[in-house]
Amino acid sequence: NKSTYLGIFFGEEEAARAYDRMSIWCMIHGKTRKAGYKLNFDRSDYAGEEAALTAVDTMEAMVREIREVRARAGGAAARGASTFRGVVLQKKTGRWKSEIPIDNKSTYLGIFFGEEEA
Repeated sequence: NKSTYLGIFFGEEEAARAYDRMSIWCMIHGKTRKAGYKLNFDRSDYAGEEAALTAVDTMEAMVREIREVRARAGGAAARGASTFRGVVLQKKTGRWKSEIPIDNKSTYLGIFFGEEEA
């Protein structure tokens, strides 16, 4: 029972869909769990993607694909950059850190759940 890290996502739905795609890949390739997989969304939402999921041959390749899609979709945000000055994503926690330079020193303002909040 080993967990597979898929990455940091900027929205709940985006993370849920990544989980669903990985679960469908596991179903297609016979990597099943005793309890099976429960998807967040209806499997028919992914009907157009099943051929591509079937073509990915290893779990490592599937994880890499999910991460690459995330990076392309996120652009600067995927690297931890923000559209707001002084705000950066902490990749380990998935939270946003805010700081401002005052008198040539970085002044920490806090950690926030949302980018705009930070």
